Amino acid sequence: MAGFWVRHRRGVQELEGRDADVAKLAGSALVAADERLRLAAEEFAFAEAELGSEANVASAEAILAARGLLGEAFRLNRANRDAIHGTSQEVQARNDRIVVLCQQAESVLDGHIARLADVITRARHAPEVITGVRADVEHLRSRVPQARDIIDQLAVRYARSALTPVESNPAEAEQLLGFAEQSVRVAERRRDGGHREQANVALAASVDSVRRAAALLDAVEAFEVEALRAETMLAAVVEESCRDLEIALTEPSPMASRTRSSGCGRRSWTFHRLV
Repeated sequence: MAGFWVRHRRGVQELEGRDADVAKLAGSALVAADERLRLAAEEFAFAEAELGSEANVASAEAILAARGLLGEAFRLNRANRDAIHGTSQEVQARNDRIVVLCQQAESVLDGHIARLADVITRARHAPEVITGVRADVEHLRSRVPQARDIIDQLAVRYARSALTPVESNPAEAEQLLGFAEQSVRVAERRRDGGHREQANVALAASVDSVRRAAALLDAVEAFEVEALRAETMLAAVVEESCRDLEIALTEPSPMASRTRSSGCGRRSWTFHRLV
């Protein structure tokens, strides 16, 4: 009986020790998340001063979301400190939930700060970005005639229906490049006028247009390579089938005299279309 009470007391002590560790972890998580929220609010204020209302709206949403999560965490913490706070299992469950809520709050803040950092970097380096966009537009525009030539050459060999995925790509790329140039001009005017938020929006639009134009032109070149590969594979399959038929023709059979006259020996077939 004495051994039972010793084991029981030891188990209670271990359980209390684990509960104390979880409670300490929850308390540390609350302190860290609350401090992170305070620092994030300061960072958002600096971003707002540099980016304008564009940063203000998004930052307010992130702050509101983080405060909501931390508000629930503090409510659970108060419940654990009440005179009647429930069983040990209930207290531990609340502490576990507190840790999760604090982690989620910090994740919301960190994610928004990372996005703001990208926008701020782009805003600070706007002149370099504008120069890069214009260089990309010039380079991609030089590729448009080549893409049109590829489409024309493919149209000679393949049915028009087979070219549907890429046939309009050169024209669409040209439109996107024109839009990118216009967006860059808007970004410069808005930046010179002190409207940084509008300038950033226009600059982001130009960068995205250049990226989409490049993807369209790359797709044309990739389609050309895949079409050639498919035609090569088809020619190889036909040639192999022809060899198999010739072998079959050399084998004696009642129909040999009639099948030989059909002849697959003509190898001068030319394949002009893949449909």
